[in-house]
Amino acid sequence: MQLEIKAPQAARKQEGSALVGVVVVMAGLASVSLAVAQLGLSARSEQRGHLARVNAQYAAEAALAASMADLNGGGDGNVFTSNSPLSLGGATAFVQVTAVSSGQRNVVASGAQGLADMGLEVVLTQQAQSVFQFAAFGDESMTLDSNAFVDSYDASAGAYLALNGTGGDAYANTEGNIGSNGDVDLDQNSTVFGDAQCGPTATTTVLGNAEVNGSTLPASATVTMPSIDVPIVPDDGTIATGTNTSTTITSGDHGYSAFSVGKNAILTIIGPATLVVDSFEVNSGSSVLIDDTGGPVEIYVRGDFIVNSNTLIASLDFEPADLSFLLESDNIIAPDVVEVDLDEVDFDSNAKIYGTILAPNAAISINSNFELFGAIAAKQLHLDSNCKIHYDESLADMSNSSENTWTTVGYRVRGAL
Repeated sequence: MQLEIKAPQAARKQEGSALVGVVVVMAGLASVSLAVAQLGLSARSEQRGHLARVNAQYAAEAALAASMADLNGGGDGNVFTSNSPLSLGGATAFVQVTAVSSGQRNVVASGAQGLADMGLEVVLTQQAQSVFQFAAFGDESMTLDSNAFVDSYDASAGAYLALNGTGGDAYANTEGNIGSNGDVDLDQNSTVFGDAQCGPTATTTVLGNAEVNGSTLPASATVTMPSIDVPIVPDDGTIATGTNTSTTITSGDHGYSAFSVGKNAILTIIGPATLVVDSFEVNSGSSVLIDDTGGPVEIYVRGDFIVNSNTLIASLDFEPADLSFLLESDNIIAPDVVEVDLDEVDFDSNAKIYGTILAPNAAISINSNFELFGAIAAKQLHLDSNCKIHYDESLADMSNSSENTWTTVGYRVRGAL
């Protein structure tokens, strides 16, 4: 006889409940373990992603620094491209430089590592280190009378054409900046298609309906007016052409105690040439022409500089960079000097010059209806009524300018660490 012993119903239910509890606990522990594992994986993945973004930014910063160094050295800043990028620590980077104007660049540096990418964007402006980055510059003061006019054009692209605006407001381009280390004053009806930049502690005054197309903010630093070193050249005596004559000066170095072009005469200078003269005078109706086929011409003037009315001084292709006047002329009375023989510096009405004029010791007043294509810098500069200056933008890159200095005025990071 066999006995069958059955567990009570309550006991079986208790065992089942315990088993379910164990399963639930084990499932919970498994979930926690999985969550911890996933959290660890996520943290490591995020850490790797963060590291990749940091590396991408470092590469972008390095490419940006190289681009700015190239710009300051006179290059275009495009040192790394998408086809030939910078490689750094497993990341790559390239730059794109956009010329917004002759004095502003936008630089975007893009860095990448794996799926991570970072971008840096800067806005750069060129600080004027050369006076010929201005259309007109007066070291101590810069003034414009009524209806004086300044704009710009690019002579390397062709002749001056005022294609913008209408009537008396017609202009070519808007890089005709004027400046001074002192005050800048514009009388009524004068117009500047560019900036009017006074010195760091000075003031720009725009009266009535005078117009400045650009900025009137002061400069962040003073601009150094360059001195003039007159070269030593052979003494060729004097040159004085007669009325209604044609004369030619050959290329090379020439020194003249007097340089005078008679009325309605034509004097041609074959470049390359360097002339050093004690006095320079071009009489009414005459022309001084520069044959720049072989190179440019520099004319150094120690004393009087007189350009009479209705004269023309220009190269055969009317490029301002082909002719430079460097004047030692001094017509400013020093308060502590009793007797002084001041130099005469005259720019008469209805004359035209294509070139650059540097006169660090002179006060220059350009008479009405005078027209300059190029740039001018003097100790003091005054533009009389109805005179016009058309700045040649290509002068900013002249080889005799000081080195370029680009300053960051805007910066942003494209992406987040």
